[in-house]
Amino acid sequence: MAEPPRVYSPINSGQLRQCEVVSGLVEPRARPEGLDSNDGLITDLKAHPLAIIMTQDCELEGDHRARNADPVDLKKQIGTVVLCEVYPEEEVRAAAREIGLNTREWKRVRQNREERFHYLQPVSKEEDAVGEGLTALGVDFKHIFALSPELLYYQIDQSARRRFKLESPYLEHLVVRFFAYQSRIALPVPHAFNGGE
Repeated sequence: MAEPPRVYSPINSGQLRQCEVVSGLVEPRARPEGLDSNDGLITDLKAHPLAIIMTQDCELEGDHRARNADPVDLKKQIGTVVLCEVYPEEEVRAAAREIGLNTREWKRVRQNREERFHYLQPVSKEEDAVGEGLTALGVDFKHIFALSPELLYYQIDQSARRRFKLESPYLEHLVVRFFAYQSRIALPVPHAFNGGE
């Protein structure tokens, strides 16, 4: 009997990877009033208990190589890493209820057929680099943020924890759904239907 495909693998070193989940990140957010202040920029700190990296592997690899080159290659470094919030299943379910999804529609979320959310099965202790494991999770494609690679690597060196990454084809499945959601087109009026019933 064939082994079931691997969904996750632990990761705790090397370059950042697309669809890698990191816990304990903090995002500095500039306050508008700080832009006009003589005292310097004023920021708030937004905690992100779990986040998933959405920037492409080729960009992350090139940036990592450029940062570790001798001399450092500033031209090949990237300015930001795009991340998406990851929540425990119960928080995603609450968000789904807030936008009017009922129990039947929640099933669509769990089957990854609802465009805004992506459902992730539980992560075992063996698949988690910190050995804790995680319950089922959900990614909300509306909740994205960005950090500079310097800040991301710094936080990982200090207190943030690299947890696991998705394996192929689960990685590609999430990525395609995420970018399809980000590239959707809002029409001012739906197309008129000009044919039979």
